[in-house]
Amino acid sequence: MELQQSKIMSDIQAVEAKLSETISNVVTQSIVAQSEDAAPAALSVNLKKDLGAITDRLDKLQDKAAKEKKCSEESASKSEEAIQKTQDKIADYQKNKKELEDKRNQLTADQAAAQTEYSHLQQDTARLQNEINSLSEQIKAAQERERVRKILLCIPIINIGAAIESACSDDREKIRQKGWELQEKAKQLSQMEARINQLAADIQDLSSQTEQLGNKISDLQSQLVRMVQESLASKKDMVMWSRVLEYFGMLSDRLTRLIHNSVCEDDLMEWLNAQQDAGRSAAAGGSCVGSSESELGRLRALYDQARTPMNRTSFYSGGALHSDQFDDLTDDTDSCYAFPDGIQIRCGDIIDGIRFRYDTADTPIHGGEGGSPQEYQLDSDEFIVKAEGRYGPYWNNNFVYSLRFTTSKGRRLEAGSKNGGSSSFVAEAPEGHAICGIYGETAHPVEGGRPLENCRMLSGIGFYTRPIPPDGRR
Repeated sequence: MELQQSKIMSDIQAVEAKLSETISNVVTQSIVAQSEDAAPAALSVNLKKDLGAITDRLDKLQDKAAKEKKCSEESASKSEEAIQKTQDKIADYQKNKKELEDKRNQLTADQAAAQTEYSHLQQDTARLQNEINSLSEQIKAAQERERVRKILLCIPIINIGAAIESACSDDREKIRQKGWELQEKAKQLSQMEARINQLAADIQDLSSQTEQLGNKISDLQSQLVRMVQESLASKKDMVMWSRVLEYFGMLSDRLTRLIHNSVCEDDLMEWLNAQQDAGRSAAAGGSCVGSSESELGRLRALYDQARTPMNRTSFYSGGALHSDQFDDLTDDTDSCYAFPDGIQIRCGDIIDGIRFRYDTADTPIHGGEGGSPQEYQLDSDEFIVKAEGRYGPYWNNNFVYSLRFTTSKGRRLEAGSKNGGSSSFVAEAPEGHAICGIYGETAHPVEGGRPLENCRMLSGIGFYTRPIPPDGRR
């Protein structure tokens, strides 16, 4: 559309040049004719004819420019409507998802309360059963005492029978009463079990609905990212798309990668310079047309961040046997332009495995699935600036015993055996930099000179660092 408008303006300029040339020729011919006493009427007719033809062509070109401008405005309006509809749809899905999660939480709380009540009923049932057993033992003891008394005191048998019957009558009534209470408790337990099963089924249905809703939201966000990629590939509406991505919290890493992968450096710099010049001209003339300096500066900073090379720290390992190497920079290109927002470490006496989590994807676990998982979450303006650890011999090989990460906010994230290992290391990012990825190796324990293939642990680690973004956000 911009190329067509540019061509039309070139045609108009060419016609204006031709008009000037024609007027100059006519004036020259008029002077010559006057000097030669030629008839001025013929010159006037030719002049009017040329001027009429030029005027018609100018009118056609102006009409064509107006139509092209109208088409461009309609196309921009349709794009904005499509974006608004997509945002509204995602907002509705997120609202429904929140309602489902609230309902699931309520059902989970009801289920916990039902489980508690069920436990109390079971305790009451056990107590009643103990009381029944105790009464039965008392009846037996009373019968035994009466039998002994009959023998010792030679009391007539008929009197003994009456005494026993009188003593046991009250106990039988108590047993019957306890039996009725036990039956009532059993009925309540049955009803409570049915309610718990129903709650479990409702929670399962809500979980399924929540998962489906999450898949729909992911699909919509994927469509939105594809629209951004197509727009960036043609260098259209880059500032508008940056606002959309920032609304969904995806600006600092996704837009960086999209710019890096979709726009070559020369084209992007040319576009940014043109937009900044247009913004300055509009500001000087009191107009609101053009993108703000802050938005364009943010885009330039993001692209510069994507081009900033990463530095590797030293590699820390005791020299493991039967090891395999990993590298987040080469194995996971999607994460190499972002900073982690979380860390997962599996450990016991040793570091079994580690992975960095990013807001768009997680790297694979480096190591094995043994040990207990420990999760650490970082704030949006928090970065890892220092890593420490210990390593040394373990299970006939060498492994990493412990890790400790320090963040830009002073928090310490620790895992593993602090006192294990024979060597230690410290990797600290330079001033203004932070750790953005890891590389290293994993290995198997060794028994009888052979590696245990079903067991794998972290045997060495190193780190990548890069500058922290100017705005202090991931």
